[in-house]
Amino acid sequence: MMGPEKWPHGRWGRKWRRSRMPNPHKLACVTLAVLSLGMATAASAAYPEKPITLIVPFSPGGASDQAARALAAATSARLGANQIIVVNKDGAGGLIGSSEVYKAKPDGYTLLLARVATHTTVPAVREVPYDPMNWAVLGMLETNPVTCATSKDKPYKTFKELIAAIKASPEKITYSSAGPGTILHLAAVMLIEKSKIGDPQKIATHIPYKGGGPAALAAVKGEVDFVCQSYNEMSAHIKSGALRALIVLGNERLADVPDAPTSKELGIDGMEIAVGWSGLMGPPGMDPEAVKFWVSLLGEVKNNKAWQDGVKRLGSVPSIWSPAETVSFMKNALEKMKQIAKELGIKL
Repeated sequence: MMGPEKWPHGRWGRKWRRSRMPNPHKLACVTLAVLSLGMATAASAAYPEKPITLIVPFSPGGASDQAARALAAATSARLGANQIIVVNKDGAGGLIGSSEVYKAKPDGYTLLLARVATHTTVPAVREVPYDPMNWAVLGMLETNPVTCATSKDKPYKTFKELIAAIKASPEKITYSSAGPGTILHLAAVMLIEKSKIGDPQKIATHIPYKGGGPAALAAVKGEVDFVCQSYNEMSAHIKSGALRALIVLGNERLADVPDAPTSKELGIDGMEIAVGWSGLMGPPGMDPEAVKFWVSLLGEVKNNKAWQDGVKRLGSVPSIWSPAETVSFMKNALEKMKQIAKELGIKL
């Protein structure tokens, strides 16, 4: 290597020496670019690097809570130390917990167990503090057939007997729900309206509770006369005999309650829209790497037999769909429910 004593001298020598020495500005830029690339790669590869909060916008024990805990169990091995932490934040028909996630930092560490109430029925009948279609939709998880039931101690043996009682005693027959505008509330209103026995919002008295679990328990205790509820939130009560299933909304009977007729069988059309569902979502603009991670992980959960069997035991239908399929379903359901709410004059 040429030492300083052998470097060229004079003007030509000064230019030669400058050409051989590194440019500090260029060196700093290159170093910064390399470091930034390394940090970005490390960050994307590290997700998740801490536990993930999954907010359930309803009380413990309901369909959303069950769905969240089933997902947490199914992903525990894959997530390792960075487990899902289920947090129940109920109130306002699911709006309180949903709003918190909507405003959360979109880094993938705060997710929502979305429900038909938070993204379809409640937005169809009232103003909500978020855009129901502007979320990082990660996928559908399950669907929940809706069943109407009454306590074993109530006199109603069939759905027709219940409707006759409502007609005979206006405003005296009561029903529970997870809150105004939830699918449990609107399902009852739709059934009464289609039975043509009077004003569907007045002839029976609506008593809201903070979640599907408490709403079902209210029917078990006889605090209300009936409840229209996602079957998975009532399956244990129905199987134990504490509740009597009167009708299944939709076109197909449930294997667990083969004696309960469907709304279609009873000549009540259009009730198939009254179906519960659970989905996984993040705040708008969620980190693309986190979105990619969850879409991939849900694909793995979809083929997890233990998860499938667990969901079925709870009375739900395993239904993991892609983000695009989920968005299409949500949009269609929201439009239909808005139309129904307008026709029934429901506005909260």
